[in-house]
Amino acid sequence: MLRAIGCNRGAAALCLRRRKATMTEGSRRRGGGLGLGKKILFLGIVSSSSSSAAAAPVDDALPTYGLVNIAGDGRCLFRSVHVSRQLVRGDSADDDTTAADALRAAAVSELRQRRDELSWAVEGNFDSYLDRMSSPHAWGGELELVALGHVVGDGVIDVHMPSNDDDKADAVVTSGSRSIKTRVISSYQSEGSIAAATTRIRVPVFYDGVGHYQALKRLDGDGACTSSPTSKL
Repeated sequence: MLRAIGCNRGAAALCLRRRKATMTEGSRRRGGGLGLGKKILFLGIVSSSSSSAAAAPVDDALPTYGLVNIAGDGRCLFRSVHVSRQLVRGDSADDDTTAADALRAAAVSELRQRRDELSWAVEGNFDSYLDRMSSPHAWGGELELVALGHVVGDGVIDVHMPSNDDDKADAVVTSGSRSIKTRVISSYQSEGSIAAATTRIRVPVFYDGVGHYQALKRLDGDGACTSSPTSKL
């Protein structure tokens, strides 16, 4: 069963099928967001954001994050989720290669279990896709975020992208002397986790719109939310 907030199954299929099942480091990725699966919520829509957003002054009314550089070795999505999650929890974020590989393995396992729900989203053989995704240098993307929404049980994964529309900005991301406003284009968590806990932590990751994810460190506040993520619809 597909549950998508803000898009129908046909649109969801098109969005997912735009990225090739053979995608590896060095390939070009496309961004986007949708919700898949019986117990996954997608709270957000694809925005018109682009990676060419102009530098923006820090807005005290918006939460501020610092950009944490992540190596572009094929693990960037999994590294970013791990590092951001550890930073929010106040834990050490070292040895992220081992942790990233463990997250990848857990995500692939989750996808195998959800074959009936998700196999339609892959061009070609689903098992072959998962075998390729098991490689440490294969880029993770939309399907893997869906799986990580289940795997990361104590948080909500928020995907930030640069925003050209100040009125729709959700945060400010700083890196050195530069700052840009970002919008959360999609959020992932298991539906069951909403009912299981009253407080969730936000696990923010930054996507550049081309193919690279980086971690984000909250510079103000604690990153916790006391209710379900706010829909952008």
